[in-house]
Amino acid sequence: LKSVDGSHESMVRTDPGNQPPPSATDSSGPSCRRP
Repeated sequence: LKSVDGSHESMVRTDPGNQPPPSATDSSGPSCRRP
């Protein structure tokens, strides 16, 4: 996942193949955004 970059975060969110739907990604932020 290239969500760490931040620029690809939106791209990963739109792609269900990499991450769950935006609704789930929003709930499980840590899954997509890592500190």
